[in-house]
Amino acid sequence: MKDRLESMCAECLSAIQAAGSSADLEAVKLKYLGKKGVLTSILKSLGALPPEERKVTGMLANTIKEKIAQSLTEREVSLIDEQSIFDGDFDLTVPGIPPQTGRLHPITQMCYDLNDAFHSLGFEVFTEHEITNEQYAFDHLNFPPAHPARESMDT
Repeated sequence: MKDRLESMCAECLSAIQAAGSSADLEAVKLKYLGKKGVLTSILKSLGALPPEERKVTGMLANTIKEKIAQSLTEREVSLIDEQSIFDGDFDLTVPGIPPQTGRLHPITQMCYDLNDAFHSLGFEVFTEHEITNEQYAFDHLNFPPAHPARESMDT
């Protein structure tokens, strides 16, 4: 069992060093440490061993598992470092990509479209303040003084 664990460890460490991308590294991790991985199947078979050998083999398996996890972390860091290397000359004075500008809210855009449609039909679009008084709300819109909309309960 120990020989099997050590050969699996050497195979796993060489596969980790051979991984060329994060996806390859994740595949190696799943192959050896995953739910149906090689090390997991070895750990599941520990129950069939005699108690003395089980203790020693279990400690070795946990040590190997920690070594593989540490090697995976180190390789992931080295892959990130390798990917951030920029080939060629780099000119810092070149302007970057301009940020995308915002857009109008859909309701605001619809109001503009409706105003354009009424202008094209010959209407005049009247705008006023959000807070208004009787002169702007009724007099300028030609509501007669006795109009029902001018009643205090309807305004």
